[in-house]
Amino acid sequence: MILEKLNLRLILLHLLAAFFFMLAAKNFSILTDVEFFEKFSLYGKDKFGEHLVQDTSVKLNDRIFHALLWMAMFPFIGLFTALIVSILAARRKKIHLINSMLMALGGAILVKTGLLNVHIIKTIASPVSLLVPGLDFGWGYAIDGLLMIAIGMFVFFSKWTNRLILVKPSSQ
Repeated sequence: MILEKLNLRLILLHLLAAFFFMLAAKNFSILTDVEFFEKFSLYGKDKFGEHLVQDTSVKLNDRIFHALLWMAMFPFIGLFTALIVSILAARRKKIHLINSMLMALGGAILVKTGLLNVHIIKTIASPVSLLVPGLDFGWGYAIDGLLMIAIGMFVFFSKWTNRLILVKPSSQ
């Protein structure tokens, strides 16, 4: 039966790791147009357009559209990457793939509910760019993204989480 193949611990831990992958991807989305996001964070939504370098080949509306598109798509790219890593980790442990699929479903729900846009989550996702004020805007988000991937990989592959996943529940 399919319920016997479910490993709730694996699903939850891999969902946590996928969450960090999605945060990393959200940080990497800023690297698609660093100047745009830097001016937006400095001047706000009403005045940032005045401070952008005017490129005659790209209109401001197109830059806004592309920024919103990439910010919406990158978390799904992070989730897909986490799904691939989850499938590889589950196959290595000889655990059924349904667990990875349920993790991906949970991750998609997290993205669609907007949980990644909550202010406290944004603060957690960007520790370096917030704590090191002199750091270049793009480099800060790149380092934050790499840090989030490292945390996600730790959750996927650490011995502690592997022991926690593979422990059989005691029957009473």
